[in-house]
Amino acid sequence: METKYRTIAVADDDRDDRELTREAFSEVGSQNPITFFNDGAELLDYLNECAGNGASGAKLPAMILLDLNMPRVDGRQVLQHIRADRRLQHLPVVVMSTSRSDRDIKDSYSAGANSATIKYSFKVAHRSLVGETLLELGPAEGVMTELLVTTGKRITVVEGSGSFCGSLRSRFPQIEVVHALFEEFEPAQSYDNIILGHVLEHVQDPVEILTRARRWLTPGTGRIFGA
Repeated sequence: METKYRTIAVADDDRDDRELTREAFSEVGSQNPITFFNDGAELLDYLNECAGNGASGAKLPAMILLDLNMPRVDGRQVLQHIRADRRLQHLPVVVMSTSRSDRDIKDSYSAGANSATIKYSFKVAHRSLVGETLLELGPAEGVMTELLVTTGKRITVVEGSGSFCGSLRSRFPQIEVVHALFEEFEPAQSYDNIILGHVLEHVQDPVEILTRARRWLTPGTGRIFGA
């Protein structure tokens, strides 16, 4: 069945992750069809065909969700190919990975991964922020942090990577940067807002982190935002 909405291309070799992605788009009411690929080679064949190398003349996808670690051609190679091909380089690419490696994150951004989803998440969350204080867990390179500081709230961030902490302190001297694991963090105050940006999929016990975060909220009015 034809649709006026462009497809979302998802390259991920994990069947469970593909199903979670499908459910997530369904829950937010997305009407874009989703096309799944088992590895980077399949995705590149599809993109080349869409761009005009094949006979189908199909439209390019609206967005690409790309797993870093896949067989045959991995996400890093796909991203480099997309950014080097002038027919494809304008496409928004969101890298999905369970890796918390500084190198993986930095390499993905330097290769041209988009931060558009973080900016959209901020736009949605900004409307619902309350009070004066805010805690961000797992800011990494600070894409969300850069947006949060524009709110004027008193911000604390907790990051497990020492190199990221150093960069955050240099870029945002007005915020408090705590170098700690989420499981070990013990705040001396409560917070009106807690931001968990892609945190829960990277910890061993997401329920424990949510339970701890709830204790850190301002009683009665505090809010938790997850992405």
